[in-house]
Amino acid sequence: MSTHDQHNGVPDMAPPRSAGAIEADILEALLLDAPAQLPAPGRADALKARVLERVRGSVRGADGTLTVFGDAGEWAALAPHVHMKTLHSDTGGRSFLLRLEPGAVLPNHAHDRDEECMVVEGEIFLGELRIRAGDYHLAPGGSVHPDITSPGGALLFIRSAAGHRYEAHA
Repeated sequence: MSTHDQHNGVPDMAPPRSAGAIEADILEALLLDAPAQLPAPGRADALKARVLERVRGSVRGADGTLTVFGDAGEWAALAPHVHMKTLHSDTGGRSFLLRLEPGAVLPNHAHDRDEECMVVEGEIFLGELRIRAGDYHLAPGGSVHPDITSPGGALLFIRSAAGHRYEAHA
């Protein structure tokens, strides 16, 4: 096809090439024939780690920081209409998001260690206590929560101490 061929009444105009530009098919052939270039020792591992973190949805900075992107990670069922997504876990504890669908009930449970909770969206009820978006709640070790309900749904950020496990309390 020439640059004067018509498509829907509009001339098919090729973009002007700059001086010294290489045709795409020639450039592709040159790149395919070029020998592989390996990164410096140690650099390959760092590049691989960065790619894998990005694919997994997180980035770890050289200074030890960790960023987990909002659309990354897996949500796991914790109870009917309650889902959990782990953000970080180490020997000191774990951070996770808890999503309660409208009408969800998380049965009463004991805390063997401290657990901090921030309501990010929506609201929950700890028995009669209403906790809304922006509110913070600390459940110290040894405390027992009444049933947690969320009539309209909620998203919680929770940080619990190492060793804490969710267990229903009779």
